[in-house]
Amino acid sequence: TTTTTTTTTAAAANMGNWFSTDGATEKAEEAQKTIDAVMKSFEDKRNLYLDDLSKSRGPNASNKTIEVSGGRTVMQYSNIFYTEKIGANSAITEAVTDFFGAADSSIDSDNTTAQHSAISGVKNLVNAAIQGILGDISIGARETESFNVLFMNNSFVRIDYRFFQQNIDVVKYLSEVRSTARLIVCELAVLPIEEMQPSEITYMLSQTFDMQKFSDPSEGLAMVGKLQC
Repeated sequence: TTTTTTTTTAAAANMGNWFSTDGATEKAEEAQKTIDAVMKSFEDKRNLYLDDLSKSRGPNASNKTIEVSGGRTVMQYSNIFYTEKIGANSAITEAVTDFFGAADSSIDSDNTTAQHSAISGVKNLVNAAIQGILGDISIGARETESFNVLFMNNSFVRIDYRFFQQNIDVVKYLSEVRSTARLIVCELAVLPIEEMQPSEITYMLSQTFDMQKFSDPSEGLAMVGKLQC
């Protein structure tokens, strides 16, 4: 599942209606150019993020020697938000909730309670990281990124996220208004078990099922074989 959208406020799309004084048209055009430039830079940033994530996929993933990676993307969400205010934004947290909600609702196997809890834990970590940036009202850009690997639906999956925020000053009614542009990218990929290390499998199965038998890597691998039958 892939979702890619760009969101702007109605005011951003109608900058020319903001002004009613002499010279307002020129100011409106300048403000619109500023917004257009920011949105273009965010589109470029989104493409950069997606390209970077693609390098973590497939049998030739560039980061395989240091990270649990590979596989193919099965769920992707990205969105660019532009608003005329700074600070907390429910649209961002709702987007994260929707993405993880889709992953959560896809669970259909034994020991679902532990798997739901694992996804909830990752969602809380992502929201915590993002909230730390949403609260920054200073001019400039901030970003955060991370990934997590979980066992769900008898598969190992990698969840990646990227978040970028830029606060800017835009002229409105001949005065400056601090606005915010934000970009969020989330992906979920199914990892190939044959490329994972026994110790990695043991760790994640033990984390999911809390079973003592996974303390032995060989037994952990045997359990994976049974789960896939």
